[in-house]
Amino acid sequence: MINNALKLLKEREIITDSKVILDGLERINASLAKIEAGDLEEKVNETSYPEFCVLSQGINSTVDALKQLMESQSAYDAEQMNLARTIQLSCLPKFFPTYPELKELDLCARTSPAQEVGGDFYDYFRIKDNLYCVIIADVSEHGIPAALMMMTAKTALHDAILSGDTLEHCMESVNFSLCENNSTCMFVTAFAATVNTDTCEFRFVNAGHCRPLLRRRDGIWHSVKIGSGMVLGGMDNLSYTAESWLLEEGDRVFLYTDGVTEAINEKGEMFGLGGLEVVLNRPSCDNYDPASLINLVHDELDKFAQNYTLEDDVTMVALEYYGRCPRARFLQVPALNEKLDEVLNFIDGLLDEVDLEPENLKQVKSSMATAVDDIFTNIVNYAGQGSQEIVHVTIRAEIQAYPYQLVVHFIDNGHPYDPTAVAAPNTDLDFRERCCGGLGIFLVKKLTDQMSYRYTEGCNILRLAKKLEKAEKN
Repeated sequence: MINNALKLLKEREIITDSKVILDGLERINASLAKIEAGDLEEKVNETSYPEFCVLSQGINSTVDALKQLMESQSAYDAEQMNLARTIQLSCLPKFFPTYPELKELDLCARTSPAQEVGGDFYDYFRIKDNLYCVIIADVSEHGIPAALMMMTAKTALHDAILSGDTLEHCMESVNFSLCENNSTCMFVTAFAATVNTDTCEFRFVNAGHCRPLLRRRDGIWHSVKIGSGMVLGGMDNLSYTAESWLLEEGDRVFLYTDGVTEAINEKGEMFGLGGLEVVLNRPSCDNYDPASLINLVHDELDKFAQNYTLEDDVTMVALEYYGRCPRARFLQVPALNEKLDEVLNFIDGLLDEVDLEPENLKQVKSSMATAVDDIFTNIVNYAGQGSQEIVHVTIRAEIQAYPYQLVVHFIDNGHPYDPTAVAAPNTDLDFRERCCGGLGIFLVKKLTDQMSYRYTEGCNILRLAKKLEKAEKN
């Protein structure tokens, strides 16, 4: 009987051990299923048997090693993509004005890829003498393939146009080249134009790109109906036709990619061409320079999209034709207090050449003397802070024909400093109760008609504009 009892107890132990083992394996398999599904934070923690403890530790160590490898690869990929973005953007003109000596034309451009690298691009370069080229284009796809296509198309267009051939022939040759080696079946929409500052001709070819917006000096921004040739890289042996406008003083052109007008917010609403025209036609934009216009549209797109990520690259080019104005002047001085009088005399001398009503001349000279004094002093005090190197300031002053105004650019290579971001003082308080600082910039804004700032390519660029009144002729 005792033997039978012992046998029964052993059978029960075996059954119990088997159940424990099976339960343990089920728990391990459940954890492995989570890991296989992508949950690398899952830990196997089966301790019912010593063997299971060893197995759990081995699985956890393997998963941890896999996580480290993936994180390392992800960091490497991100580093490579950032490098690719830097290389791609470095191929585009970034410093504006690109040709500071060019007084007839002002241009600015900006691109914002939806991913690390994008398919949009722009270009701006001198072909010869007084002939300049402006290009904006959009590759049909996104990401790395589009970026490679973008580099190919940009180089091909740049080299073809720089050769001196006609725009239409250049587009034809580039189209043939892109079709010849296009196994990905991507295409490029492009708008290429030349601006002749001698003849005032704006000559262009449109290859399936968005229609440009034009604003004559006494009109409003509107989309211009122009011809549209086939996209580049879509079909070989195509011909293209050039069109042209004659630009007058004060005329402006705005170019963009469809990432602007097709931007969608979280409600599914599209920004649209109408939205772009509404922004550009605000009365406050009348005196905006190209850089300010582009920054305004970009800010409005951000507000429109809110927290919704834009799915397409956004690129804009804006230009303004000033006409053949002979009154542009340049002065470069070190940012030292003793150079202030030279700067003030420089602006004063330019105004003496302008045909203004006597009272207006007196008022403009007084206002600009105060404004220039404060801006130059700010550059001296802040741009060179903490640096042993002397900061240099280039001052570009010009009289623009339309609107009739004095425009002064202060360009320095000092530390980034945005005076427009300085908070305005509370003028309702007694001067003894006010916080220090801000009053000078407050006065500059009051004394001028426009003040804007941007930091580009290691340079602070501050722009002041002051309206002028022409003297009446008897």
